[in-house]
Amino acid sequence: MSNQNLKKPYAMFFDWDGTLVDSFSFLEQAHNDVLGKFGMPLFEKGGFKQYFGKPREEIYPAIYADRAEEARGLFEDFVINNHKTLLEPMDGAYELLQTIHDLGIKIGVVSNKKSEFVNAEINHLGWRSFLVSVVGAREAEQDKPSPTPLILALKRAEIDGPIEDIWYVGDTIIDQKCAENAGSPFVYINHEGEVGNDILKTEPDVVADNCFALSDFMLQYSGN
Repeated sequence: MSNQNLKKPYAMFFDWDGTLVDSFSFLEQAHNDVLGKFGMPLFEKGGFKQYFGKPREEIYPAIYADRAEEARGLFEDFVINNHKTLLEPMDGAYELLQTIHDLGIKIGVVSNKKSEFVNAEINHLGWRSFLVSVVGAREAEQDKPSPTPLILALKRAEIDGPIEDIWYVGDTIIDQKCAENAGSPFVYINHEGEVGNDILKTEPDVVADNCFALSDFMLQYSGN
């Protein structure tokens, strides 16, 4: 599905977790490690879904209550020690980036994950050469759903074209709101195979089932 009025994008910026990398199971594992240390009940498989993609300022108090700051430190220790070896790319993510790069479209990443983690993961996967800029959590005045991280990413990439020619790709309502707040077309990549209950408050401009589907769409898309 796509908005037929869209022009071919000058640039495409991507969310990271859940969009290009399969971080859900890793994050659930990391939180279970912390919960285990606290003697708290662990998430059952898939139980972390209700928090996935939300800002960390909401996640930690909701899960750990008054131990949120202590939990943050333990969680980050687990991530530092394991994120490069346990985190896997989404199927077709590399091929998608290669396709977009070959089409002459600039690519960037805008994430609510801490910048040092995102950049380390990008380097580990060998994807640095695809990207014109990367913005992580707390680098802009506000994190997503504010548009300021996307605007900062555009500034770093020295992109000053019309925002309607800059597509933002993500998998959560946080990403959708970021795109809408910036005035950018939103591409919903639906790895779950079905639209989530908290997504599509308004209809996305493009919906793709997975990275391979979006890659095929970009190859076929002629723009107007």
